[in-house]
Amino acid sequence: MRFQSVALGAISCLVTTSVADSLRHCITDDLCYSINIPDSTRTADASANGSSDIYLRLEGPTTKEWIALGQGREMQDAWMFIVYADAQEGNVTLSPRHGIRYKEPEVGGPEAILLDGSGMVGDNITANIRCSNCAKKPKWDLDLNSTRSDWLWAFKNGEPLKSADEAVTLQKHDAKGTFSFDLTQVPGGTSLNPFAADDKVVASKDGGDGYDSAAIPLHGTIMSLVFVVSFPLGVFLIRLCSFRGLVWVHAGVQLLALLGALIGLALGIYIGNKSSKLSRSHPIIGISVVVLLLAQPVLGYIHHLHFKRYQRLTIYTTAHIWYGRTLLTLGLINGFLGLRLSHQGKGTQAAYVVIAGLVWIAWMLVVLRKARRDQVAKRRTNDIRMAALQEETDGQFQGPPRRF
Repeated sequence: MRFQSVALGAISCLVTTSVADSLRHCITDDLCYSINIPDSTRTADASANGSSDIYLRLEGPTTKEWIALGQGREMQDAWMFIVYADAQEGNVTLSPRHGIRYKEPEVGGPEAILLDGSGMVGDNITANIRCSNCAKKPKWDLDLNSTRSDWLWAFKNGEPLKSADEAVTLQKHDAKGTFSFDLTQVPGGTSLNPFAADDKVVASKDGGDGYDSAAIPLHGTIMSLVFVVSFPLGVFLIRLCSFRGLVWVHAGVQLLALLGALIGLALGIYIGNKSSKLSRSHPIIGISVVVLLLAQPVLGYIHHLHFKRYQRLTIYTTAHIWYGRTLLTLGLINGFLGLRLSHQGKGTQAAYVVIAGLVWIAWMLVVLRKARRDQVAKRRTNDIRMAALQEETDGQFQGPPRRF
C-alpha cells in the first residue's frame, strides 16, 4: 500500500492543469479532481455575505470501490466528498462526510449535491458536485486568494460498491495523499454546471506536491530503521559481544545510523514545511533529538581515549551512556507520535508500539545484565583485595617464631 502511494505521489506532482472553466489536479491519468469558484462566490467573499457555492469534479476508473476528495490539510475535521457506484446501473452515489481522526468519516458536514453529467460510462466514474457551504467551512475557511489551498485525496481498490446509501460502511483506503490548488488561478464564471464542457486543457502554474504520498512513508521507514534497528544493534553489539575491533564496529554502526537520522530529519523538515506542522510536538522532538545526537560521537571518542589511558570508566563514560539512552528512548517514543500525526491506522500504531516496546525491553534487559555482571566482578575484585590485605596484615602481627 505504501509503495503504491509513493508512486502516485511522484506522479501527482506533475499534472495540475486548467480545464476550460475549472482547475484540475490528476493523481494518475485516470484519477483527477477539479474545482471551479463562480464569480458570485468571489463577490460574496469580498463582501463577507451572499453565495458560498463552489463546484467540484471527481473522475476515476471503475476499478475503484470508492474515490474521495477532502477539503482540509488533514483528516480531522476535513469535509469529504466520497463517490461510488449506485445500485442502479450507470448512476453514482455522493456521500458528503466529515473526517474524524482514526475513524471512518461520518455522514454530514458539506451541503453537496450531484449535478448533470455525473455517472458511470464505460470504465470511468464521474461526479459533478455543487457544494453550497464549502467556501465558509468551519475551521478551514476557503481563502479564495490562497495560492496553496490544502486538499486530500484517497481511494479504495476493488469492485464498484454499488450502493445508494450515503451512510454505507466504507473499507479503509488503499492509498491517500494531499495536494494543493492555487485558488487565484481557478476559473470562475456564471455557469450552474461548469463541468458540462471541459475538453479544452491548458497548462496551469499550480502544482500539487504529493508529499504525503511519497515523503511521509519514506521518512517513517528511515526513522524506524534508525531508532528501532540500527541504534539498538550498535548497543547490543558493544554489550553482548567481545572480539578484536569491536569498538570500531560499534562506532561504525552508530555513525551509519546517525547518517540515516540526518536524512530522515531532512525529509521531516520538508514535510513539516509543506504541511505547516513544524510546530507540532513530533517535529519539535524529532529535530531536537537528531541535533543532540550530533554530540554523541564526540562523547564516545572522548570516552574511548580516557578509557585507554586510565583503563577504567570515567565521567565521559557515564555521559556517553546516559546521553545515548535518553535520546534513543525519546526517539522511540517520537516514532509513535509521528504515526499519530500522519493518521496511520490503529493496526500500524499497535505494531510499532509492540516492536519498539520489545526492542526497548530487550535493551533494558541487556543493560541490567551488564550491570549485574559488573557488580559481581566488582565484588569478586573487592574480595580478592580484602583477602590479600588480610594476609598482609596477619604477616605483620605474627612476629618471629618462638623457640623451645
